[in-house]
Amino acid sequence: DRVDKTDQGFEIVDYKTADKVASQKKVDKDEQLTIYALAAKEALKIEPTSLALYFLKQNKKVTTKRTKEQLEKEKERVVETAEAIRKSKFPAKPGILCHYCDFRNICPAFKLAPP
Repeated sequence: DRVDKTDQGFEIVDYKTADKVASQKKVDKDEQLTIYALAAKEALKIEPTSLALYFLKQNKKVTTKRTKEQLEKEKERVVETAEAIRKSKFPAKPGILCHYCDFRNICPAFKLAPP
C-alpha cells in the first residue's frame, strides 16, 4: 500500500490480490480505504483527494473519494470501537460463521447461532 502525490493532491492506493475486481459500489463503501484516509489525515497531516484499490492480478485500479461527513462518521465508529476494546467489551455476534470459530466451545452465544 502507498500514498502517491498527484497533480490533484494525494492518492492512497491499497493493493489487492483478489481473483475478482471489486465493483465501484463496493470500493465506494470500502471501510479499509476510509480508515487509511483517516490515518493519513491524523498521522501524515494530509487529506487524500482520492483513494484506490489496485487489483494486481487484473492490473486494474478502481478509484473513489470520501466526503468529510463520511470521514467524521468513520472516526466516531473507530473511537467507539477503541473504547469498547479498552473496556474489554467484545459482544458476540451469532451467525453462520460460528460453526467455524475456534472459540465456539467456550462461547455462550454459540448456541444462538443458526445451524
